Amino acid sequence: MVSFGRSLVYQRLMHADCPMIGKYVIGTFLFSLMLFFSAPAWGQAKLTMHLTESDTTVEAQVVLQAPVKLGAILFSVNWDPLTLGYDGIQDLFDDVIPELTVGTVQANKGKVVFLWTSPFPLDNQFDFTEGLPLVTFRFRKIFPGPAYVFFNDDPAVIEIADLDNNQLEVETRTENFQGGIINGKVFWDANEDCTFILEKGIPRRMVELTEIRTGKLYRRITNDDGEFWFPVEDGTYRIRTFDPTGTWQGCNQDQEVTVAAGNAPYQFLGEHPVRNCTQLHVETAMLDSRPCNSTNLYVSYTNLGAVEAKNAQLWVILDPAMSLLQSSLPYESHGDTLYFNLGNLAPLEKYSQSLMVQVACDAVTGQTHCLQSGISADNSCSAGDWNEGVLSVQSECQGDSIVFYLRNVGPGDMAKPASFVITEDVVIFLKDDNVRLDQFAQEKVSIPTTAHTYRLEARQPDGYPGVSHTFTYKEGCPSVGMSSPGIITQFPMYDEELNYSRLCINNERVFIPNRKQSLPEGVGLEHRIDQHTQLSFTIQFQNTLQDTAHTVVILDTLSEWLDPRTIQVGPASHPVSYDLNEHGVIRFVFTNINLPGKSTDSPSSAGFITYTILPYEDAPVGKRVESRAVIYYDLKGPFLTNETNHLIKENILDVVATNPDGKYQSLQVSVSPNPSAGEITLSVLNQGLLNDLEMELVDPFGIRIWRQKMNLSTIHFIPDAKISGLYFIRIYHEGKPVGVAKLFLLR
Repeated sequence: MVSFGRSLVYQRLMHADCPMIGKYVIGTFLFSLMLFFSAPAWGQAKLTMHLTESDTTVEAQVVLQAPVKLGAILFSVNWDPLTLGYDGIQDLFDDVIPELTVGTVQANKGKVVFLWTSPFPLDNQFDFTEGLPLVTFRFRKIFPGPAYVFFNDDPAVIEIADLDNNQLEVETRTENFQGGIINGKVFWDANEDCTFILEKGIPRRMVELTEIRTGKLYRRITNDDGEFWFPVEDGTYRIRTFDPTGTWQGCNQDQEVTVAAGNAPYQFLGEHPVRNCTQLHVETAMLDSRPCNSTNLYVSYTNLGAVEAKNAQLWVILDPAMSLLQSSLPYESHGDTLYFNLGNLAPLEKYSQSLMVQVACDAVTGQTHCLQSGISADNSCSAGDWNEGVLSVQSECQGDSIVFYLRNVGPGDMAKPASFVITEDVVIFLKDDNVRLDQFAQEKVSIPTTAHTYRLEARQPDGYPGVSHTFTYKEGCPSVGMSSPGIITQFPMYDEELNYSRLCINNERVFIPNRKQSLPEGVGLEHRIDQHTQLSFTIQFQNTLQDTAHTVVILDTLSEWLDPRTIQVGPASHPVSYDLNEHGVIRFVFTNINLPGKSTDSPSSAGFITYTILPYEDAPVGKRVESRAVIYYDLKGPFLTNETNHLIKENILDVVATNPDGKYQSLQVSVSPNPSAGEITLSVLNQGLLNDLEMELVDPFGIRIWRQKMNLSTIHFIPDAKISGLYFIRIYHEGKPVGVAKLFLLR
């Protein structure tokens, strides 16, 4: 055991305010208690916790059994603060044993310290031989999950001494819970000695625990103080931390801990920075995007590094259909960009602000609105050296054309080729794999204006150190209108860089409560993504009950194909705490949210939370990523959200271009009837001397349904397609696409 003079409670009480209840001055108490614990251990005591649980409350009664009369007792009780709320003490020794001191140390974070010294150390009348109740802690449930209440060495070590100042060995046991708790703190090892001395905890850090015998892996996220805990069975485990940014390095990534008889030592996991710069992270989110309505745009930003960010600046580009009404921070406007001077940002701190915006009243239902934000500082970490070309893309409507611009805005010429692809709705329209531009050079691509959505996606040259793709789009043009709004959100946002965020949303006429949304939605009816697509989830909730909801809890079970180590929690509508449990469930808890019922105050009855996550790099092609969340309002529920699902594919579209070669422009493809619910007549006109033609039917998601030879210029067939919608017929000659026609099937 650790002597009290070196224990955490001693250090903390000497360096921080600690609200206490007791009769003695704390300094005198600590001095006398250190005298008691200066002697070697003698005998054994047993602390047992009896849990009594109802649907809404939990009581934890602590009983002490010892072979001798005692002079001093010190222990900590911890609990899961996202499951239980502390309601205080029910009784203290049945109010018959005096001189009790209960220190309430950060009760909202799950910690209470129990302190007692005998008022008459030479003539103590209390006999613990048969076991004596010490105290009963009372809790209220804020989530209907398992109640974890346990003894712990944090913030005070467990120590008991007899009347002769001899320290006893202590055995702890919690009834109704099989196993033990591994808990500890991830701390900023400022002097790099891998020893904890009141150093700052690292919040929102992933901790991984692996059972050595079975290889079973558990993961948790530290709280705002860097603390974590795992309920586990007896055994030996390997424990480590994981920083996805590569900014921090752990002291010992092979540290082992053994749980025996339900007990485990408190773990201190130190990390120190490997780069002397700041790593900034920004995310944006919106709850509502109804035309003609005002709504809040939330921006959260974090300094993930170990160095103060100097002269940090945030920039935001609103969608053209959005206007700014007000901001929580002063700003400067330059063109379409808003600039916010943030000053210096402390290491490991998270900040947020909101902008009130309004969507234009003439916005088309389902229209896509995209916003961009970024953050930088004078001492931001560099993404790496790159002295070659970088593609920037833009688009605009010009008369009867949509014009796409590709510009080299990099620090040099393109030594390696880049590529781009243009899609019409969700089908490949044009593709070029050999784009080479000198510095500041520009390439222009024009296509005829239609009411469809056209999207250009550019891939940066190989070796580029940032995000490898970027895109621009047009949902039709003013001269022709739009017939397919909302398609852009099916595609990746390509905003994986921590200091850049792009948010694209489709406006809606109604607000849907208790819904889980994903960006991207995935291409086509299969919702296709690749293994490198970052998914952004927004869970929106609304209190449709009559009473005010004081606590909202959201449970979101991660798909087995998503990598929990890449979780980044973004903006939320209200202050929120969160963790990841051993079963891969990320839990968001809004305490004291006081959400009114929808019928009382509809605008204030809703909220949301956002987070991003990546698939595992080796997630198998063909696997589905599925999940839904459940929501509780003051223990009422569960209210289930819809299910999101994505299909992992190597290529989310067929990359065969639909535009024909110029020398085949006289060839015409006729399809009738169109639309059709039955047999199709396909004719190739102006075929000339072209023989050995082939036809291919492709669904609107780029998936080839079938391909066959055309021995005649006209053939008849019944499409083997089960879903109504737009399809494409492509004609090939010697492997080249020479013609294309659209077909609308009715099923």
